[in-house]
Amino acid sequence: MRFMAVASPVAGTGLGSSTVEYLENQVRTAGLAQIILHARKVAVGFYEKYDYAIILPSHTMLGVLRHFLMRKQL
Repeated sequence: MRFMAVASPVAGTGLGSSTVEYLENQVRTAGLAQIILHARKVAVGFYEKYDYAIILPSHTMLGVLRHFLMRKQL
């Protein structure tokens, strides 16, 4: 997954969760075994709720947006 975000007015409405579940189902249907993504620090907890695990710290975008490489085995 790349560049996923939910606008503040709809945060907490289930849109992000629905999107992650849909994408995971698409990946399973394609016969793939894992999803790897880079999550901003503020989104790590969101992905952890869906069993994504931090592999290691990643890049810092624009000098301020810390990212972490995360993975989920399907």
